[in-house]
Amino acid sequence: MPFIGEIELTKKIADANRRLAERNIKLEILPNTFRDYQVQFELMHGGLKKGRGIVYYSPKKQSFRLKVLQTSDEFLEDALDAAFGGEKPKTEVAAYVDGSFASGTASYGAVILKGGKVVAELSGVLPPDEAASHQIGGELRGALEVLKWAEKNGCSEITICYDYKGVEKFATGSWKRENPLAERYYQEVRKSRVKVHWQKIAAHTGVKWNERADELARQAARENPTEAALPRAEQLVQKFEDLLTAQGLEYENKGLFSNQFVRLVVQGKKPVYFDLYDTPKRQLDPYIHGGDKELVEELGRLFDKLKKS
Repeated sequence: MPFIGEIELTKKIADANRRLAERNIKLEILPNTFRDYQVQFELMHGGLKKGRGIVYYSPKKQSFRLKVLQTSDEFLEDALDAAFGGEKPKTEVAAYVDGSFASGTASYGAVILKGGKVVAELSGVLPPDEAASHQIGGELRGALEVLKWAEKNGCSEITICYDYKGVEKFATGSWKRENPLAERYYQEVRKSRVKVHWQKIAAHTGVKWNERADELARQAARENPTEAALPRAEQLVQKFEDLLTAQGLEYENKGLFSNQFVRLVVQGKKPVYFDLYDTPKRQLDPYIHGGDKELVEELGRLFDKLKKS
């Protein structure tokens, strides 16, 4: 006799695996771990064991909850959150936010819905001090613009759907705020009178309104370009990102640091930092460091290939 929720849990994990397949991630249900309303799984990435977790099922709410027990890999946790983040918004009014960065211009886009119908679309570009954080700045600014819209239109409660985890983590104080932009964002969210429900969604996987928010952000960047702080480094990093994507490597652009270098964090056995400097003493000179020596060497080879092309 099956456990309560066993069928639903099996279907949910199968659905999550379909979403995760393009990232070479898979959840394998562990034998004999089904219990009423829950099951344990092994987290696999590239055929290697990367951790364990539990999926819980609530028949009353018709919802699922994920708990990762063992993994220090933030990229994998983000992917799992996104794969299980397909639930409908919790409130009548919901917003989808996204950010973009292109040729030195950081921008945001947002779509606001009420009862499933679009009531507003927001977009714009960031000032130079916020643009230094690249796409991340756009993600945070998009959420703040949504809160301003909500207050102006008498909306006391809203669900903000996002694909960059920091939109929620910086707002709630779960992540350490290491730069002024994140601190300003945290303070402005705290001041808002609007109650926010945060909802993680998968990036660029066909979620209609998230794709529209991304389109709005990109359009704003094209129509209102701003001057890049380190234009040569930022342009070269964008080309390097294309090369990383072609190699199937996952990364996050952390933006500009101290007006000296642009940082990418690349996923490996452990995170690897790719810092591309462009200063009088270090012109377009990368500093590649982290705990995965094989990946450090691979990134060095890829960057050399890029410079020769």
